[in-house]
Amino acid sequence: MKRILLTVAILFFLSLPGGEVLGEPFPFILKAMIPSDGRILFQVPVQPQDPICLRTIHSLALTPYAHYYRFDKDGNLILTRAEYESGGGGYPESGDGVFSVVDGKFRMDRIDRFIGLLRFRVSPISRETLILAGREFPLYQMVPEGTLVEVSVGKERNPF
Repeated sequence: MKRILLTVAILFFLSLPGGEVLGEPFPFILKAMIPSDGRILFQVPVQPQDPICLRTIHSLALTPYAHYYRFDKDGNLILTRAEYESGGGGYPESGDGVFSVVDGKFRMDRIDRFIGLLRFRVSPISRETLILAGREFPLYQMVPEGTLVEVSVGKERNPF
């Protein structure tokens, strides 16, 4: 009987709004996968304050381009900033956010554009690399050219 009551109490606390127990948030998991076959390339625990960066090479100018994201309480990715070295076609200079030049690079800050989950095709030319807490995941080396990759954030499954 005590074991049943303990299990019920644990389940009650785990179901509290906001996914918190005693003020500690449940960890989130960032997952990169191939949606066509469900193969998971990697899963990494992330916290809301962790920066998420997708670094690429722009297909026309062949210069570095980086997108920075955060995620909301539901795991939806939100584009917060872009940083790039060239201007012109395919590069933002106006619209959502605040444009500036910092250390010789163009930046668009305070974008706050809802993305949900990221879906893109990888290429050895654009060299898509996901950067999380200083760790680099070169997606273009993990799958064949043209493979559709999906990046999402979700709450870690509760073991109870």
